[in-house]
Amino acid sequence: MTDLSEHILLRLAEAVDRNLGLHFPRERWPDLARGVESTCRDLGLSKCDACTRELLETPMKGQIVELLGRHLTIGETYFFREQQVFRALEADLLPSLLERRRREGKIIRLWSAACATGEEPYSLAIMLRRLLPDVSQWNVSILATDINAESLRRAEEGIYREWSFRGVGKDLQKTWFTRLSDGRYRICPEVREMVTFASHNLIDDPYPSLTNQTNAMDVIFCRNVLMYFSEKMRQRVMGHLERSLLLGGLLAVGGAESTISLPAGLVNLRLPDATLFRKEGIPGGGYSSEKLRKAPLALRKLASPRKESGVPRAAQILPLMRQAYERGDYEAVCRYASSLPHQEANLPDAALIAARSCANLGKLQEAFSWVERAIALNRVNAEAHYLRAMILDEQNETAQALDSLRTTIYLNPNFIPAYVAKGNISRREGDRAGADRNFRNALTLLEPLDDDVPVPHSEEMRAGRLREAILAAMGGPDGT
Repeated sequence: MTDLSEHILLRLAEAVDRNLGLHFPRERWPDLARGVESTCRDLGLSKCDACTRELLETPMKGQIVELLGRHLTIGETYFFREQQVFRALEADLLPSLLERRRREGKIIRLWSAACATGEEPYSLAIMLRRLLPDVSQWNVSILATDINAESLRRAEEGIYREWSFRGVGKDLQKTWFTRLSDGRYRICPEVREMVTFASHNLIDDPYPSLTNQTNAMDVIFCRNVLMYFSEKMRQRVMGHLERSLLLGGLLAVGGAESTISLPAGLVNLRLPDATLFRKEGIPGGGYSSEKLRKAPLALRKLASPRKESGVPRAAQILPLMRQAYERGDYEAVCRYASSLPHQEANLPDAALIAARSCANLGKLQEAFSWVERAIALNRVNAEAHYLRAMILDEQNETAQALDSLRTTIYLNPNFIPAYVAKGNISRREGDRAGADRNFRNALTLLEPLDDDVPVPHSEEMRAGRLREAILAAMGGPDGT
């Protein structure tokens, strides 16, 4: 392909920013041109005009987004990359967090966002096994996500060459891997089974969300990704990541991302060799009287709702609950719900918003109580049964979760996320046929929806992105 003109490069930079959130200023246009040319070769488009026509589509097609993301970012990773981060976690930060979680029910949740070929989430799993001799008695969730379907396929395979072990001792390979006849290494089953892989786009997909289980995280790794985003997109992603963390949770970013702007809830731990942030706030959520006194009037009203003359309390509080949920103030949602008079506290809408908020705060028993209340009020509410299933799944109550998903589909045969959830559970349980059957049901229901249309009951996930995520879970564009 011939050299791209400045006009075309400017349009491509704008399209990449718009569709992927990746920022390419003029000085990085040579990198953009190389990534575009590699993408065009993969697409089989050698002519410049045909290639740019495909890339400048709005919005870009799923395969193009994946290929561009692969060629415009560095997907290289290896086990225990930036060892100082893992040392800080293993020696200083995680032991106290794990001790708190031990007292609270032995639940620990980690997320490797942009996991590439899997070395990072497997490193986290190995670290947890070293810290928890009784790990089999814990409810451990390690979510590993990426937008690149090929990287996810390789990660799930769990087979690595020597290059993935640079900088670590041979004892890692001996303890946690099996050497294959061709000289490669396969991750041991007990580590492999700790990690769940899924397609997720940090720009487009919802989080925190019960639907994709990106909620209530203790530790999030999102390293060497944010540096590619524009400042506006970095702030947006950081805000979502902060809301996905529990109070006291930890966020690790790359060394080159140490000066990134932080949401109000995150504090830089200022470690000498590692970039880690902690989510901090007032215990139990909310605002101190001093902080509230200095807050803007609108915020003071949201934090301290009062019944106004002639205004029914539910009519006043339900909109506040929705607003608080949208801005990620889940503690406020729960306070509003509990402040409703008894005869109104069981309103189905209030109960479901409260259930989602409690789940995002890691309060699964409270979330379950709210969703049971919603079902008691309306037993044919498919969304309530779906939320019940997702909460049960987080509690490792798989059989009950499947029962609730079947009820959801019985009540609403077009409830797309329920089929996806059933497919994910079947896939996790090793039932490939069951997974494919449910995934194909979901794809059939998605067929009439345009790519940009939000899927009902999915927290605004677009139909095109959900299609891509399902196909990635099935193993490729044709589901094979």
